[in-house]
Amino acid sequence: MAAVAELGRAAKPIRITAFDQMVVGDLGRIISDFAEANEGSTFEFITTERMLDLMKDEADVAVRLSSAIEDERLIARKVGETSWTYYASRAYAAKHGTPDAFTDDMGDHRVILLGHITSKRKNVMRCVNASDLRTAIVSGQGIGPIPTFDGDRDPDLIRCFDPPEGSHLNVYVVASPEAYKRDDVRRFMAFAAPRIANFIKGLD
Repeated sequence: MAAVAELGRAAKPIRITAFDQMVVGDLGRIISDFAEANEGSTFEFITTERMLDLMKDEADVAVRLSSAIEDERLIARKVGETSWTYYASRAYAAKHGTPDAFTDDMGDHRVILLGHITSKRKNVMRCVNASDLRTAIVSGQGIGPIPTFDGDRDPDLIRCFDPPEGSHLNVYVVASPEAYKRDDVRRFMAFAAPRIANFIKGLD
């Protein structure tokens, strides 16, 4: 269930969901900085690998990695671009090598995936969330997909191959029209968007 971080007093918290808060530049720090400058703000973090439906009021604000925002009713601010590809730890690559292209069958390599990702492979390690997936890759348990803006800056990881076709992703900060009516939600989106953008560009 959601964990609540109360940073003051407010009638209603801003409920936030994200692919992984560390991947997009430590949302916890961004939220803390916002709360310090906006007395009375409260936040609720909703952690799930499922993409929550903002139009059904499952969250107020989402940070999403997606090729596009399909629901035109949503208020979306694009804050960056990336692709995904497979990474391995240097220790894993030295011992097992790496594949040179994306295929349905990654040879003898163990592939690390989130639980909701479908795969016909038998040699798959499943993780509950993106943080666990990344930890498993860094610790040499296998190879797996990571956004390039994150994987490329980690000296302990190496790309297995260039991003495959169809791997492009945009990064968005998104809210429902109803949530966006709230002054605190609008101010938080305006505050968070440039900070996430700078992180993706390597400026933070």
